Amino acid sequence: MKLKATKKRLRELIMQEPDDVECEVSASSLTGLLSTDSYEESVIEYESARNEAMDKYFNARQGLSRTAEQEKIFEGGFRMAWESR
Repeated sequence: MKLKATKKRLRELIMQEPDDVECEVSASSLTGLLSTDSYEESVIEYESARNEAMDKYFNARQGLSRTAEQEKIFEGGFRMAWESR
């Protein structure tokens, strides 16, 4: 069954208390429906992308030790790239 709803209505449903909403929805299917205007959502988006990129970066470079110093260097470059997008 397909449901039609506006993004505004979906946001309203998502923000309701869990007992008020009866449906099964995976978190990944809701990606992009919530506005990323709020600070918390922006941080979540940034940290998720950073963590994924960092894991891929170090996994592709097995000879590079994953130290706190190397992670900070990566973080600095990633943050500059993120902010320039």
